[in-house]
Amino acid sequence: SLQLQRQLTIVAVLHEINLAIRYSDRVALVKDGKLYDIDKPTIAIHRDSIKEVFGIDVEIIDTPLGKQVLPLAAVEP
Repeated sequence: SLQLQRQLTIVAVLHEINLAIRYSDRVALVKDGKLYDIDKPTIAIHRDSIKEVFGIDVEIIDTPLGKQVLPLAAVEP
C-alpha cells in the first residue's frame, strides 16, 4: 500500500464507528472536544467507552469481518 511504501501516517475522521473499527490501526475517542481515549480499536472501543462518549448502550459482536457495534438504546442523562 502507499502508506507502507512511503511510511505515511494517514488520518481519517470517521463518524461511523464500525468503519473505524474495521479499517483503523488506532482510534481516538473524543468527548466534549477532549480526548477520551486513543488505542487499538479492540482496546479503545468497548461497551463502557461507547456509553460514556456517545451516551448509548451497545452490544459488540464478532462477525466474519471483525467486531461490529450494534446500538441498543440511548442512555438516560
